[in-house]
Amino acid sequence: MRPSLLLACILSAAAAAETVQDRDAVGAAVLALHGLRAGTIKTYDDDAGSSAFGDGAARSVAELRLRLGAWLDAKAPAPRARWHDPRPRVMDHTKLRPIVALPVPVTK
Repeated sequence: MRPSLLLACILSAAAAAETVQDRDAVGAAVLALHGLRAGTIKTYDDDAGSSAFGDGAARSVAELRLRLGAWLDAKAPAPRARWHDPRPRVMDHTKLRPIVALPVPVTK
């Protein structure tokens, strides 16, 4: 996953969660991490360019993912014994009709 796409996912998850900070504050805090401010590399003047992140971007994103995961785990509801039993219900075999042979067709 590209770092910019991953950052967008992290920012939207953090901003949508119940926090005291607004979206701009969360974005500024993420961009303040080492290596997460992208620079633009242009081949020529009319080129839109491509993003390039600093050397510590991979480490900062990994640490941010772990911190966000720990935060989400803390916000998770208490575990239940079983949320949903995916197994099919046990059938009552006494309600099944017995299998009988079809009657022999009458030929005329």
